[in-house]
Amino acid sequence: PPELEKLDRLNLLGQLLWVFGHIIDAKHPSMLGHSLRVTYFGYEVARAIGGEETNVWDVLCAGLLHDVGKVGVPRSLLCKAHLDEDDARVIRKHAEDTMKVISTIEDLAHLAYPAAAHHEWYDGTGYPEGKSGEDIPLLGRVLAFADTYEGLTNPNRTSLSHEAALDVIRARVGTQFDPHIAEAAIAGLDVAGKAALGDQTLISRFSRSLEDDNLDVRTLLTDSTERLSLTHLGETGGMLVEVPQCHLLKVDARLRIASGGGGLAKLLSVEESSDLGDYLEDASRGELLVRMGGLEPDRPLTQYLFARGGTPLEVLVVKRGDGFEMFLRTAEDRFRTMKRVAQYDRNFMSSAEATFFTDTTGRIVDVNQAFLSLYGYRMDEVVGQTPGILEAEGDVDRLGQLLARTWAGGSWAGDLVTRKRSGERVTVQFTITSVRDATGNHVGHIGRAVDISERRRLEMELEEKNAQLERLSKLKSDLLATTSHDLKSPIAALISYADLLKDRIAETTREDAERFLAQMIASGHRALSLIDDLLDLERIDSGTFGVHKQPARLDDALRRALTLHEPAARAKNMEVDVRIQGANRRYVADESRMEQLFSNLISNAIKFSPRDSRVTVSYTDSAQGLCVEVVDQGPGIPPEARESIFDRYFQLEENRKQGRRAGLGLGLAIAKGIVNEHSGSIRVSGGPEGGSRFVVELQPCAVVDELRAVIVAANGEVDALTPGLERVGVASFVARTHGDVSNLLTSDHEPNLLFVSEEADPAVREAALSGVAGKVNAPLVVLFAEDEDDVDHGGRHVLSPPVLDVELAQLARQVRGSRTPQGVTG
Repeated sequence: PPELEKLDRLNLLGQLLWVFGHIIDAKHPSMLGHSLRVTYFGYEVARAIGGEETNVWDVLCAGLLHDVGKVGVPRSLLCKAHLDEDDARVIRKHAEDTMKVISTIEDLAHLAYPAAAHHEWYDGTGYPEGKSGEDIPLLGRVLAFADTYEGLTNPNRTSLSHEAALDVIRARVGTQFDPHIAEAAIAGLDVAGKAALGDQTLISRFSRSLEDDNLDVRTLLTDSTERLSLTHLGETGGMLVEVPQCHLLKVDARLRIASGGGGLAKLLSVEESSDLGDYLEDASRGELLVRMGGLEPDRPLTQYLFARGGTPLEVLVVKRGDGFEMFLRTAEDRFRTMKRVAQYDRNFMSSAEATFFTDTTGRIVDVNQAFLSLYGYRMDEVVGQTPGILEAEGDVDRLGQLLARTWAGGSWAGDLVTRKRSGERVTVQFTITSVRDATGNHVGHIGRAVDISERRRLEMELEEKNAQLERLSKLKSDLLATTSHDLKSPIAALISYADLLKDRIAETTREDAERFLAQMIASGHRALSLIDDLLDLERIDSGTFGVHKQPARLDDALRRALTLHEPAARAKNMEVDVRIQGANRRYVADESRMEQLFSNLISNAIKFSPRDSRVTVSYTDSAQGLCVEVVDQGPGIPPEARESIFDRYFQLEENRKQGRRAGLGLGLAIAKGIVNEHSGSIRVSGGPEGGSRFVVELQPCAVVDELRAVIVAANGEVDALTPGLERVGVASFVARTHGDVSNLLTSDHEPNLLFVSEEADPAVREAALSGVAGKVNAPLVVLFAEDEDDVDHGGRHVLSPPVLDVELAQLARQVRGSRTPQGVTG
């Protein structure tokens, strides 16, 4: 219609909103002016909060429409003093209806939930969606202050004073209201409320600005300070920003001012001019002309300029036909914003938390240095990627699912195993949070990761220590019970035999008395043995476990241990197969401790083997050292328990489950301690016919006065010599090359015997003979030949096959007898 031609889209929409507001407020006398007052107070709260977080056009639209859903609420309920549950449900439904109505307006659809969200409470107890905290759009949190204050001070109903209303609001901070903006919001309401109460025409003037067809909506609240102006409404609507101290100019393509120059002159405190270029520095004027030359209609341009004198200006330019509309303001606010942004950027970049931002598509747009350091990426390798680059192997799209889960709002926090660029896994405490703007639109996510690998390791160690303490506590209880039993049994037996002997002393025969005394002595020894084991274990732990090493025949120690346990084996009808082989050399060792070690192994083998079974004990003394094996046919030890079997107080789980007492579990712990004191080793495996196989090994360096022989001979002759030499306690080494001869004859342990064969390589043979010639401690040279009569022995010993052990033993005795005692070698 012709009468609407002068109204642009912005003015038309503004006046339609005013109509909507009046329709809503006409629903009931108590609501008269409510929407307009909420809009006004909402605007003042938004101004008090400051910054660019709130859009004044959005505040205007959402304020006028915030209760549009009440059109469907019966009038009788709007004035009802006390509501039952059904009435309250109808009242609450108006918020949902508000969302439905606004969502049908294309330019305002983004305000549907923010407008209704003024009924949400910060603690999550409000409606229509029951959201809490930052999940409530900022615009909704702003209108909550305005709506509550207006409701408490509404002149059309029983109302509170200005100060009383603010006290109510203060009391609800943290429950109903956002505590982060409360101070600024209450300050804004304090100023605006007093102004509205002091000037009853203020709201009316605000209303008339929407009512007059001849007024531009952009002059809303225009007064002597020109507090509010609005920028051009774009095609999608809702993109208007508050411009405090903003002035509208109309200029042509050469910057000649058609209107508005006076306001700009006042702003800059200079004389008025008809040419905008007179207000600007030359560089700013030239830059503005260039950019205006390429400007398309209805496409706003934002430019930062400097006025003459250095005042920063922000200008928004819109091409209108042949001319331009400009909105100018000083840019101090922008620079304050830049300072805040710079401070935020410093905090972001210097944060110890690895932080990243994503856009609405889930792709990373920025990360901080902590992120790059933790994960080992460069910035260009990260930007544009999805957080999936951090996923550990097996966590397919885990982070993508977290982004999707938090898209609608909220956050997720928990521990995640992530992956560095190198592939190394790192455990982090991860947080992903949805980021929204003031109207609740999703703009991306922020993710934070804190490396907790070390903390997790310490926690696992602590858990393991706690588990160990629990096990030790149980072991302590078991130890006390078992120790008391094992000590009590032999002592009780000793006392019983003593009482029996005392009571029957007169009629007891010498034979019975000796038998009783033998049992008493045996019981005393069992108790003493247990006490000795406990003391030995304590000495091992404290490092005072005494071993007295001296040359000893350990095969004799083994035989004594076998003799000790013969009665126990006979009692179970068991066969003990003993195999003693090798040189039977003397070892530097504590003979009594080694006997204790052998005794513990043999005792266990007999104890855990069934009747009529066999225990095999092998003693092998070879060039590799001493190896003692004890093999039984008992139940065996599970592979998972073989490492722990040598721990103190260890009991097999099977024995515990079946209630079998297997002693204190000290014998093998002591055995390991004895072996360690002799620099040996002990291990357990499964036997060839089931059962267990315990192996004790001592190194050859523990051998006393070991004789060494170097053999320079053919292969067959070597095979004929080495077994016999081993049997008489001589370690043999074969030299087949010049290098062998050089190493063996010049090593730290020179040979005592040198066997040289006529069948050996002549050059090697000659090198060996010349290598020992003239030495002070030259070895005894023995020639090895098929027929000793054919050999020019030059006074040397000659052996012919077959070589008898007695011949080799005679040579060994001769060498030992001719040597100066050297003690232990190796």
